[in-house]
Amino acid sequence: ISFDSALPSIDPESIVNGKGVAYLTIESKPFCCPGCSRRSRTESDARKHYLCKHVETQVPVLSIAYEDEHCSVVVKPQGMETLGAGSFANSSMLDSLKPSPLPGALSKARPCHRLDTPTGGLIVVAKTQNAMRGICQAFREHRVRKRYRALVAGKVASTEGVITKEVDGKPSKTRFKVVGDPTPSSRFGFITTVDLWPETGRKHQLRKHLSFLQHPIVGETKYGERGHRQAAQKGEELCLWALEVSFEVDFEKEIPEVTPAEDLSLEDSAVASGECLEHGHCKGEICERPGALGIRAVIAEPPLFEEVRRKEAMLRDDVAAAQQKLATGCGEEAGNRESPCLEDNASKKIRAK
Repeated sequence: ISFDSALPSIDPESIVNGKGVAYLTIESKPFCCPGCSRRSRTESDARKHYLCKHVETQVPVLSIAYEDEHCSVVVKPQGMETLGAGSFANSSMLDSLKPSPLPGALSKARPCHRLDTPTGGLIVVAKTQNAMRGICQAFREHRVRKRYRALVAGKVASTEGVITKEVDGKPSKTRFKVVGDPTPSSRFGFITTVDLWPETGRKHQLRKHLSFLQHPIVGETKYGERGHRQAAQKGEELCLWALEVSFEVDFEKEIPEVTPAEDLSLEDSAVASGECLEHGHCKGEICERPGALGIRAVIAEPPLFEEVRRKEAMLRDDVAAAQQKLATGCGEEAGNRESPCLEDNASKKIRAK
């Protein structure tokens, strides 16, 4: 077989997201599943299949920010791919959503856009084919408003601004605004909390734009200067989350099939409300304009951010205290070394006389 014989007995908690699983190949034969002997071309495909089909792992509880018969806005955990084998879309987390009673209902809610694997936060899922087409069209036409929050290295000089640096040769635009005061950091001097509003949806746009400003995201290991990437601690999570999403779709209108949204490097659930983007009093119900449903979902900042701020501040204080102690010790040591020297010189003068 192509798997280690001990693999099935590994603790499921140690192999969540495929980490910690070892595979063996014999004479370059395809990777085979020990559960059903299914062959895979790559080790990664074999790992995903085995974890998805044969390993019972503890599934996180799904946080729901908004839900109706057309769609839902839910929280994707960090470290999970949006689509593909073993991904968020194929996990049993989405099974907790209420099925839609409408015509064209999907057997399982389906994500309408992507979120980067290391990014957590809000993601929109459709429950019907018509909702899927309508929401994807809204993404494609840039009619979806999204707000992310990130912790970045350094002290950002401007309190707000716009980044228009091209991404992969394509026009890109991100608005940003600093939130609160910078936090002292042992690794970066300071870390700053920033809210981000992408107006285009290029791949890794936010991560690339912040690295371009010389303020890469804390936990970033792919973009930015080498020194910053090396400063990222092993296993450290990317401090980038999608905290807010709002859009308006006429679900009663039959929407022709369109190309799914390319997206998008979007970002648990504390506050959630649906309201019409044009009439604030609608509160998620059908607007005065027939068929128009405006949805707005907002979540609180994840505990990860405050934990990082606290640890960075504590490390900064520890380093300062160690430096102070070292400086004081060096001074005392230097003074102790100086006294014998003075005594020796005085003795030499006395002897000379």
